[in-house]
Amino acid sequence: MPPVVNYPRPLTFVSADWGKSKEKRSVHVATVTASGKADIAHKRAPKSGWSFGELLTLAASKCGSVLIGVDLALGVPERYWQAVTMLRKHRALHFVDWLRERGDDFFEPGKAGGEWSPQQPFFHVPKGGRRRTEAQLRGGFLRTLDWLTAANPIWALSGIPGSVGSGTVAFWRGLRDALRDRGTPGAVPFVVWPFEVVNEMVPFIDTQIVVAETYPRLAYAAALNEGLCPAPRRLGIPKTKDDKRYAVAQRFKKLNWVNEHLGSYDDDFRRDEDRFDSFLTAAAVVRCVLEGKPIVSPEWVECQAEGSMLLAGPVDPCPSEQKFPQWLDQQRANSPSMKSASDRGSE
Repeated sequence: MPPVVNYPRPLTFVSADWGKSKEKRSVHVATVTASGKADIAHKRAPKSGWSFGELLTLAASKCGSVLIGVDLALGVPERYWQAVTMLRKHRALHFVDWLRERGDDFFEPGKAGGEWSPQQPFFHVPKGGRRRTEAQLRGGFLRTLDWLTAANPIWALSGIPGSVGSGTVAFWRGLRDALRDRGTPGAVPFVVWPFEVVNEMVPFIDTQIVVAETYPRLAYAAALNEGLCPAPRRLGIPKTKDDKRYAVAQRFKKLNWVNEHLGSYDDDFRRDEDRFDSFLTAAAVVRCVLEGKPIVSPEWVECQAEGSMLLAGPVDPCPSEQKFPQWLDQQRANSPSMKSASDRGSE
């Protein structure tokens, strides 16, 4: 048995899969219970849909320390940080200070290529594709962990498969507004890890709400491998396919760690890809917590510009990912239609 690590642990982990439209957002909550196990439940969206403010309200309703994980970038590439530092007298200490200062114009689409501006970095990838645009921006697209984990560039609003810019804009706007309101009467207090946490290795503090970044391909490996020692490689899953999500669900319920550490959980997480991602991220993080493992390693934490990703360390982001592991093709979907599946795991 690996040694138990004595460090503060969150009592609640809120896992959010985020998209531009509120219909493409999913939230699961993992709660550590008195029994030493964790329950994971899908949360129905409020009438207004999930927003950053609604995530804070949900977190504030829980007791003790709460960690919120969102699968989008909380940080900017080091090359970009250097560029904006050179453009103006840069007073910001780190990404969070800098984001608080952004005006609405910052979030409007700019132009890619030679006319691209660090002051208006989000853009639609033009005809010709990602490679040409990335070369024109001279590496300003990606953070270190983005590059290692094959994540998409944070500035791209459209034009490449799986573009994340629109979801990033939607979340950063809400985060910026909440940062400006923080400290005012009635505002929910929170901090953003690792930029505002004294110990960057501990992305949670007792009785405090901490917001951190997650990445599904790291979570897949942490949730679906039998062991975490040695650290597994990140795992790619074609999550848009019903039969692949079904194969994952079949494997998940048979894992030893699941039977040992989980109480009740949303067994209908295979219903759609958004729910799939938020559930497996919740499961992966709470697994590390219950097994007494740090949920990030220090070599993957940068506290000024780039930030970090939860589960970098427990899952090795460097090697090429596992693609289509054998077990993924051993189960074929002979399941009911996703549209008719029940909601018995929902609240």
